[in-house]
Amino acid sequence: MTLNLSPALLAVVLEEQRQTKPGEIRNLDFAPLWASQDPAGVCVGITPGKRDGEVRVSLRYPASTVELEFKMKLQGNQWLVDDILYPDPLRSLKAILQGSAQRPGG
Repeated sequence: MTLNLSPALLAVVLEEQRQTKPGEIRNLDFAPLWASQDPAGVCVGITPGKRDGEVRVSLRYPASTVELEFKMKLQGNQWLVDDILYPDPLRSLKAILQGSAQRPGG
């Protein structure tokens, strides 16, 4: 699977990787697309968001449901993931990678 990231989100991801020493876990200790460390058994629902460039994703796990909001950015003729918002509105993938927010469930 290919995930197309916006230049801004890609820069933050690459900086996180650059600063992470081998064997070290920094800010990203979960699978961002799944809002968990183990996506086994998940059912996915995808619906349009309230505004252009927003996609709502419902992840139904056996014991819980997690609602995510993907912020998309149109570049040329391609939509790119620009950020992922987790259930707490103060938590976004960019903020987590930059060390300024808690991880989902944290």
